Amino acid sequence: MEDLIEKQARTPNEWTEKKALKLVSQLVHGMAYVHEKGIIHRDLKPKNVFIRGNDHQLLIGDFDISGK
Repeated sequence: MEDLIEKQARTPNEWTEKKALKLVSQLVHGMAYVHEKGIIHRDLKPKNVFIRGNDHQLLIGDFDISGK
């Protein structure tokens, strides 16, 4: 996600509000899921959020310092 944010800063017209809301929605739903499991991500930042594929599937990574 960090690379995507940097790219967006260089080409602001490429991303629409709809695309941005889709990514934010995925992030919120993903964090809600891990919180339901009693897991707290202690280092959530763009560098630890990954985007896969053309459909921009969002993945949350770096759980090695997470806790219950």
